[in-house]
Amino acid sequence: MKKIIATVLAMVMALALCTTAFAATTETKVDKTGYSLLKVEDNSTVTIEGDEFSKTVTDAKVVTSGSKTTTTYYADKYVITVANVATPFYACDAAIATHKLVKGTTVVFLTTADLSAGTEKVATAFVEAKKAADQKCGDVTADAYTIEGKNYVAGGTNFAVLNGKFVTYGAESTTVDHKFTKAEAKTSGYFTTDTKGVVNTVKCETCEKSFNVVDKVDKTYTGSVVTTTAFGGTQYILTGTATATPAGSTTTTSPKTFDAGIAMYVGMALTSVAGSAVVIGKKKEF
Repeated sequence: MKKIIATVLAMVMALALCTTAFAATTETKVDKTGYSLLKVEDNSTVTIEGDEFSKTVTDAKVVTSGSKTTTTYYADKYVITVANVATPFYACDAAIATHKLVKGTTVVFLTTADLSAGTEKVATAFVEAKKAADQKCGDVTADAYTIEGKNYVAGGTNFAVLNGKFVTYGAESTTVDHKFTKAEAKTSGYFTTDTKGVVNTVKCETCEKSFNVVDKVDKTYTGSVVTTTAFGGTQYILTGTATATPAGSTTTTSPKTFDAGIAMYVGMALTSVAGSAVVIGKKKEF
């Protein structure tokens, strides 16, 4: 019996390392008086049937497993009866709205797209594309959202949250390319070489920035790359600066913080496991 109890305690302590904060949901009934539901495309009125509609707010769900935390965000849901059908609408950014719920000077943008699954993606910025004539090297060629350090084209089938509102995005955005025509033609001033005469940097003729040229791209490098064969063999122009640290590695510049709470759970789990081992070694049981 002791063996069973000790083993169960060990399992409980181990499971304590994985925690989930379940999303709290609150539904309220709203008197429709003073509200207007309009189509975004032409501001035409959509009749709200009945005396009220419902609004459901779901808090973000946070799941922690070991040192990894994942947060899922949910859009506010409005169920409004339209043409005898209880229709779900979801709060969103104006950019993807199909409808808007207006009361006085307050407007809530809504979409009929199903956002019930929520999203873990957070957009940190909206990047507006410049006019073609004003675009410079590295500028996005179309409006985009910045997500996890990269720009993705605005619009599409994927969902992200920007300033608390849902937006859509598509593939990774394209940018205005650097031009290395003069460098590849070995025009003086647009390239440099090492002591062996091997080209090691090139200069963009548009923005006049210089970039390293390598024979092999380091595996930790995650930035943009331009492939060239102009200098004999295949080489790579590193036009970005991003690098990544392999998982499990440690760095001296960004030490990981110590979580005393997690350590406590680990210690308790190990203690219970040790207790289980001791009990197993005993011959006498309940």
